[in-house]
Amino acid sequence: MAYGTHVMHVLHILLSGKWDPINLLDDNDLWISSQGFFSATGHAVEAAEAISNILEFDPGLEFMPFFFGIYLLQGSFLLLLIADKLQSEANPSVVKACETIIRAHEACVVTLNTEYQRNFSKVMRSALAQVRGRVPEDLGEQHQRRRELLALYRWTGDGTGLAL
Repeated sequence: MAYGTHVMHVLHILLSGKWDPINLLDDNDLWISSQGFFSATGHAVEAAEAISNILEFDPGLEFMPFFFGIYLLQGSFLLLLIADKLQSEANPSVVKACETIIRAHEACVVTLNTEYQRNFSKVMRSALAQVRGRVPEDLGEQHQRRRELLALYRWTGDGTGLAL
């Protein structure tokens, strides 16, 4: 049931949101001030709650590791955006959702060793550290590295999505 709940929330995020992580972070069309963004945000937090339930019953995320990993990644971009934009002002439920996302990506890496999940875990950990007030001296450099890693998963431009 929890897997289905998670997939349902991610599909809603994909339906109303953006698939490309760089376009999402750039927000050139001010999507983050739209009703669609607020709706998708609620689904992102609820998807993370479903992940928490999944981890309780399937700690290795072994039921459907490859497909779940893709849904996990696509559902995580929105939480990364919120953590990146709001930093220390992020809602506690968003912070908890980000922590859950990191745990899930790490569990997926153990079960099905995929580069995209290792990369995303690094990006999310970096954003979560900033949310907690640990701002590195090389903040601009950190943001650039983050963008470079996320650019690998673009659905536009030279990116290939997850077809690596």
